[in-house]
Amino acid sequence: MKKFNFGVFLFLTIILLVGCNEKEVQDSPVEKMDTVIINYQEKHGVNLRAGDVQYDLGSMLDRDFVIGGRAKLCDYYGYGFTQFEDKFYCVDVEQLDGKGSWYLYFDREKDREFYSDLIASKGMIVVATAFVPGSIFKHEQGRLAAAVSPVWSELIENL
Repeated sequence: MKKFNFGVFLFLTIILLVGCNEKEVQDSPVEKMDTVIINYQEKHGVNLRAGDVQYDLGSMLDRDFVIGGRAKLCDYYGYGFTQFEDKFYCVDVEQLDGKGSWYLYFDREKDREFYSDLIASKGMIVVATAFVPGSIFKHEQGRLAAAVSPVWSELIENL
């Protein structure tokens, strides 16, 4: 009986392995975003990620990091950014890896196209370089950063 069970198990395992095709296995949204971030980091020469910075903001001031996730316009101008609403627009970026959201502030002139696309869309995915400006940092602030060089696309259904 043991040989029969083993034989059935072996047969089913082979069928399952043969039936699995690489094309059928799709990356999760987190894996897709990770690939995009790695490519962005290589292209822009930025080594840190948001996760490297967010738990120790005070010691990571003015250091570039890459962040990516779901983006939506918002109107939060807290702490040191309160005086810059006329120069920057705010984007709430929810990281897909579950590590929370950041408020990113993009230049209204330089990143006007991104702003226009955000207004026109139902959702966007963005990857950008960001940094926490030391000159306006407040120790009690949360995840607020200036951002540059956005790369974005329409929100994909599964992302």
